Formats: sequence, C-alpha cells, structure tokens
Amino acid sequence: MDRAKRIAQELIGSYLFRGVNIARDTEGASGRSHLRWMLHQVDTGQVKGDKAHRWIGFVQGALVAKGLSSFNEMSKLSKR
Repeated sequence: MDRAKRIAQELIGSYLFRGVNIARDTEGASGRSHLRWMLHQVDTGQVKGDKAHRWIGFVQGALVAKGLSSFNEMSKLSKR
C-alpha cells in the first residue's frame, strides 16, 4: 500500500475525524470537514504520488496549527 494512502486511512480512522461530515464545510480550507475530504481523495486514489504527500503534509500541519494534534504525534504517524 502507498505510504500516503496508509497515513490517510490512519488519520480518517482516528478520533480527530470521528463524526466529521465531508459534505459540509463551514470552516474553510483548514476546517476538519475539508481536511477529511482531502484525506478521502488520497485514500480513494483521486490524488496520487507527490501531490498526495503534499496533501498529507498540509492536513498534518493544519491539525498541529489548530492544536488538535502535536508535531511529535504527526511525525510518529509518518514514520510508521
């Protein structure tokens, strides 16, 4: 399995996105519904390769910036 897809699946399944509807975005580009949608695009293969890795990095950075996760936690996830 592609590394970006694995990370996307782990993030989608985590507590961070439990109950988040990808169809309703009220917070803009860094809102959890938009981030969840980005992960879904990677998971389903709509976004692949280098772009998928950039998207994963964006999602991880947004989660850290919003205080929903830590840099260390996101770093550990990427290294598994």
